[in-house]
Amino acid sequence: MRPTVHSHHRCINLAAERLCSGSDYAVSRHRKARAMRRSSVRIFRFMLMTLALSATSAAACGHSNPPGSADFPTISYVPLPIRSPVPLTVKNLDAFVSWIATMPASQIPDVKKAIAKARNDSPVVDAVANRLSFTHPGSYDQQLIYLSILGQMGNPRALPALNGYVYSRECPVYEESVRVTALHDATQFDTCAGLKSRAISMIAFINTPAAQNLVLKAIEGHPSRAVRLSAIDAFLYENHDSRQAIALLVKTARPSDKMFVGLPRLAPQNSLRAFDAAVARFYHEHPEERAKIPKRVQK
Repeated sequence: MRPTVHSHHRCINLAAERLCSGSDYAVSRHRKARAMRRSSVRIFRFMLMTLALSATSAAACGHSNPPGSADFPTISYVPLPIRSPVPLTVKNLDAFVSWIATMPASQIPDVKKAIAKARNDSPVVDAVANRLSFTHPGSYDQQLIYLSILGQMGNPRALPALNGYVYSRECPVYEESVRVTALHDATQFDTCAGLKSRAISMIAFINTPAAQNLVLKAIEGHPSRAVRLSAIDAFLYENHDSRQAIALLVKTARPSDKMFVGLPRLAPQNSLRAFDAAVARFYHEHPEERAKIPKRVQK
């Protein structure tokens, strides 16, 4: 029986100007702890703002105020204005993407309605799929929006384009660019793997038998660990973290990835205490996955 798809697995992240899913997992050891704490069932993630506050410099040359004595400027938050909804059509595709990137969170239901109306419009599906490109991406965030629109549409017509994107040779992932060894422990952002991880999550969200097979193939054979872990998380989420799904992935995943099958998931039905206990248990069983304490390097 095909599992029921929960639409709240998708979100609109206004800070990054994109529609998104909550199933990304970082691959470096420094980011795994954060990946485990990411909730895959939140309806929407609202705008995050980083406020840079700087102290006022002293007027006199060579004189500085004591720590904590400077007055900080007052920064007020101004919400984004409500914008007129834009229908998702071939002609309006650019305007639709611009609307998503600049609207307030209160208009998220309008976006979902517009995407739902265009779900079975093959020319629209093709128009969005044709924007998937590593050679002419527009921007990283725009690619994320195109990917997420296709996932939210849920039309199997997009599967060939999404799967081709996942395995595109035009944007090699980290593992295809360097020889990765057990000594690699650097933190870096792999843009190619990030986009391909989003694409495999969108395939999982379409959630047809053909889509699930593509996700399983990625779990078993994709060269990027980031993509494989994203596929594992998305597959389990769409199958409600069932014991059957976990057992299947334990058989399918690479030996080095098996420890990440069934990672703790912070969901509304789970208590924080139970989640924290599960995270602690994971690190007790896999102490090598703890982020190392930084050490000062003497020059």
